[in-house]
Amino acid sequence: MKQRLLTMLMALVAIAMGAKADDVIYYGFMIGGTPITSVSPSGDRYYYDRSSNILHLYKYAGKIEVDGNVNPDLNISVEGDIYGEQISDYEPMMEFYGNGEHVVYGSGKLDFTMIDLDNSIHDLGHCGEILIWGYSHVTFKDLEITLESRIIHQEYLLISGFQLYNGYLTFDHCKVSITTKGEAFYNNYNAHIELKNCSLVEGTNTGTNIVDANGNDMTNVTIVR
Repeated sequence: MKQRLLTMLMALVAIAMGAKADDVIYYGFMIGGTPITSVSPSGDRYYYDRSSNILHLYKYAGKIEVDGNVNPDLNISVEGDIYGEQISDYEPMMEFYGNGEHVVYGSGKLDFTMIDLDNSIHDLGHCGEILIWGYSHVTFKDLEITLESRIIHQEYLLISGFQLYNGYLTFDHCKVSITTKGEAFYNNYNAHIELKNCSLVEGTNTGTNIVDANGNDMTNVTIVR
């Protein structure tokens, strides 16, 4: 009897230790600078479903940062009007890096605005509202995306809609509007951009090339009808 009780006690301790360890697992993404673990609160802004590995977004809760080396197949379901605004703060509002395959999809909207008020962005180089680097492949599907930058007091035109370093960007049945005095897409290295049945992508022409806001052709573009 004592041996049985001891065995049960050891099993309960092992389960408790396992649950405690599980509580501090990092799931490969951060929101507003906070690493998301199984014990992170969601409130009314987002919910992470571990079983399906889907982040459900209801409201903007700060910068969304996805590490594809830790979580290579995290998908994001946009289920509300995700409106975010940054003033004189030039961190991307959504960032993907590493080696991941991510789909951002849903019935909602992404609406990001970045505003320069203090003439400081020229010290930082290019800044994209959505940044993709490493070898991530990010697909935006069935979404309406509006990106806007407002430069108030200076002439440096370095805020871009999308900033790409390598990586692969796909728009699939999206309506994308990019209003910026810089480039719609800042493609620094060898990023590939693919358009699939997009109703509108400002900063593009109707031919086979994407052009930036100054009319310069981008490279490595595929148009899929």
